[in-house]
Amino acid sequence: MMMIAAVTGPEIASAQSVRTAGINDLDKNAFLKLLITELRNQDPLSPTDDKEFIAQLAQFSSLEQMQQVNKAMEAFVSNQVAFQAAGLLGRTVSATASDGSAISGKVDSVRFEKGTPILKVGDAEVPLE
Repeated sequence: MMMIAAVTGPEIASAQSVRTAGINDLDKNAFLKLLITELRNQDPLSPTDDKEFIAQLAQFSSLEQMQQVNKAMEAFVSNQVAFQAAGLLGRTVSATASDGSAISGKVDSVRFEKGTPILKVGDAEVPLE
């Protein structure tokens, strides 16, 4: 795989590398169903304290906000990669091909394949990573 470093600024991670692992998309409806089930099945002789429910709701709200921030960050990184690729249009770049040969030339166009920008440098196509 060929690699090209950023022209200016720090290198931006690809959108594929920014992911969450093991967190399912829960919504408020799922939480409320769980809460209602918990209320129905609680022991009538020792009911659950209201403060516990409020704490659970606050924790869930916090988790939901973190998931929204994560989605926004993924979109931001994806846009940064696109802007970085667009910034290379018309510039001369140097890259190393997967076979070890050097490629140098002006970036004529950019296309995207599965979120990864592919730069057209002369007759060669170089993925921006």
